[in-house]
This record gives sequence, C-alpha cells and structure tokens, in this order.
Amino acid sequence: MAPEQDGRGALRELLAARPQTPVVLCSALGQEASALEPIETGAKDLVVEPFQPERVPDAVARALP
Repeated sequence: MAPEQDGRGALRELLAARPQTPVVLCSALGQEASALEPIETGAKDLVVEPFQPERVPDAVARALP
C-alpha cells in the first residue's frame, strides 16, 4: 500500500489479496454516493466521521462472523 493511497484504494488492495477479511472503514466522506462505494467494494460497515464512540464497537461486532 502506497503512503499516498486513500482508504478506498487500500480497501480494494486488501480485499484483492484477502477477500474474506472483514473490514470496517472510517471515513470523513459523508455524502451518500461516496459512503456506499466502500460497502459495494466489500467493506462490512462504514463509520462516518465525526463518529459516535458507541458506533465503532457496533460496526465491528456486525463485521465479525
């Protein structure tokens, strides 16, 4: 992963190498179209910044089998 790569690029690269990895992405991109892209790419959940602290454990719990 390149240092200048964004989270969406890192997600694509990670899932290409390990497709079964459960990923929860944190993002400042709150627009609906941008927010759906990581889920469509394979992220299990997305936490939009600024986030509520209780949202993070919930998202992780949903991502794990």
